[in-house]
Amino acid sequence: AKRWRNVRDVKLYRDLLKFTRFQYPLDSEPVSSEDIKITVTHSKVTGGIVDKKYLTIIDFADFTYEVVGGKPIVWVDFAKLSERLKKTKVKKNMNVIIDIAYVER
Repeated sequence: AKRWRNVRDVKLYRDLLKFTRFQYPLDSEPVSSEDIKITVTHSKVTGGIVDKKYLTIIDFADFTYEVVGGKPIVWVDFAKLSERLKKTKVKKNMNVIIDIAYVER
């Protein structure tokens, strides 16, 4: 059976805009980079109004995986992520949840 692990982070959209990419250390090595899935969520924005009852969910594939000094690391491309988020009308003071799921080796 596959054992999934998660790394979860919450950032304000305005803080996310300060980075072009961001590093997330993993607790253990994934089976492969194909076994890493990144999901980004935030409250839905419709007509400029934030609706906390609904979520906008983005499957995000712009990341790189590497092992540095024996430590598995996922680099998330925040420049591309902020472009995607801009299209969802996310506001600067809103929380964005970044969830990195991976199958543990």
